[in-house]
Amino acid sequence: MKKILILSIAFGVVSLCAKPAFMGGLTYKFGADNSLENLGTTVKVLSSDEDKKAVVSAGASYYPWAKKKQFGIDVGVGYSIKNVNVQAGWDFIANQPAVSLGYAGSINIDETSTNKKVIDEETIKNCKNKEEN
Repeated sequence: MKKILILSIAFGVVSLCAKPAFMGGLTYKFGADNSLENLGTTVKVLSSDEDKKAVVSAGASYYPWAKKKQFGIDVGVGYSIKNVNVQAGWDFIANQPAVSLGYAGSINIDETSTNKKVIDEETIKNCKNKEEN
């Protein structure tokens, strides 16, 4: 129950950020053995999409070669440089530290773009002229 509360708070803090970013990449958890079982893929929400800035993150990982606990939920801290993010954090399901590296980017929705006309007045006039001829 304590882990769920910590994760809820972490996801809440990250989601309250003004311009969050999303990251997809590889993750490696440090276990008892250094095998392929500790390598996986990850997706994360980052606290900022700004370049050359420290960020906090919350995410989920999938370890396809693991015999036990193929999924992980983690929080971490990292640094972004030119859409590349490096993270160090804690995987709560595996109860192990993990590092991640991946592509980070934001989804910017320009509110003014929805008000732009798809067809301008000149195009409408040209169509009317063609219909008349």
